[in-house]
Amino acid sequence: MGSLAAMWGLLAAATAPAASPALAAPEALAWGITRPDLDGDGRRDLIVRSWRENHNAHGFSVYDLYVWRDETLHRVVVPRQGREGYALHLASREGADCVLRDAWLSRIGGRPVIVVAERPLGAGHAASARVTFTVYGVSEVEAAVPGMPRFSLEPIRQWASEKEYCDVFDALRRQQAFGREWQVPSIRTGAGPGGTVGHVDERRHVMEHAGGT
Repeated sequence: MGSLAAMWGLLAAATAPAASPALAAPEALAWGITRPDLDGDGRRDLIVRSWRENHNAHGFSVYDLYVWRDETLHRVVVPRQGREGYALHLASREGADCVLRDAWLSRIGGRPVIVVAERPLGAGHAASARVTFTVYGVSEVEAAVPGMPRFSLEPIRQWASEKEYCDVFDALRRQQAFGREWQVPSIRTGAGPGGTVGHVDERRHVMEHAGGT
C-alpha cells in the first residue's frame, strides 16, 4: 500500500480542474451528525460534533469520526500532536478572545477530508501567531498489527500562514491555498450552543465565495 499523501496527491491531480483549487472551500461541521463518505467505499460514514461545556470561556467542540465497514461502526482515531499515539477524537481550543484550534470538512477531488487550523498559545489566548493548517484523510491499516488502530486520520499536507492571527478562523478565510480568498462573515455573538461565552457563532463558518456558493 503506497503512502497516503501520495495516494491523495494523485487523486487531487487527476480530478481537480486546472483552474480550480485542489482543496475545496472548507465547510463547518454542523452540531450533531454529518454523513460524508470518509473512506471512499460508497457508504456514508459518521461525524458527530458535540459541545463540552466548561462553564467559562474555554468550552470546546468535540468531533468524533466513524466509518462503516463489515456491518460494524469503526472509530477513526486521531494522531496526537507532538507525541506518539492517538486520541479518540478531535477537539477545538477556545477562549473569550480567539479560537486557537478548530476543524472543518473539505474535499479533494470530491473525496472528504478534514482541515484543522491551529496556532500556539504563545503569550495567551489574545496573542497572535502563525497558524498551521493540516489536511487529514482517513487511512486504513490493511495488515493486522497488534495495538494499531484499523482506521485513523493521517496528514496529507500541511502549511503555515504567512501572517500572524489571533483567531484561526480569520486565518482560514484569508488563505490563498484554496486558489482564491473565501469571503466569510466574521460574527461573534459571545454565546455558544448553551450560551457559553467565547464560542464562535455558526454563521462565521458558512464558507461562501463572493458571487456564489
